[in-house]
Amino acid sequence: MDAHLLMLLVGALRHHDHALRNAHQPAGRAAELVARFRALVEARYRDGQGVDDYARALGVAPRTLRRACTVAARSSPTEIVQDRIFLEAQRILLYTSMTVSEAADHLGFQDFAYFSRFFTRRAGESATSYRRKRRAHPSS
Repeated sequence: MDAHLLMLLVGALRHHDHALRNAHQPAGRAAELVARFRALVEARYRDGQGVDDYARALGVAPRTLRRACTVAARSSPTEIVQDRIFLEAQRILLYTSMTVSEAADHLGFQDFAYFSRFFTRRAGESATSYRRKRRAHPSS
């Protein structure tokens, strides 16, 4: 009886260990895909590409990319791209002499009004106001 119980216990532990290893593999694959995606975003964020374009370049379905980003980055692919564009917009406004219109063009926005709405929605203030306040008070 003890031998049978021990065999059952060993089998259950092996099954549990196998399940744990397999549970981490998808997250690992998702993290690897998101890392490749972020590198691609870094290289192409100014090109105005959509999620489908990035997925195609990575050789995966858009749904696979969305799922990987949700699992590994807790964010959508669109948010990751927009975060990168917003970060660059902030840098341009603070550290260059480009006008807001030039910044919009540099970042790949075809329409200045769209860039203005994009920036205001993210920063809570217009790009011009953001620049003026941060340059007047750099620690803000």
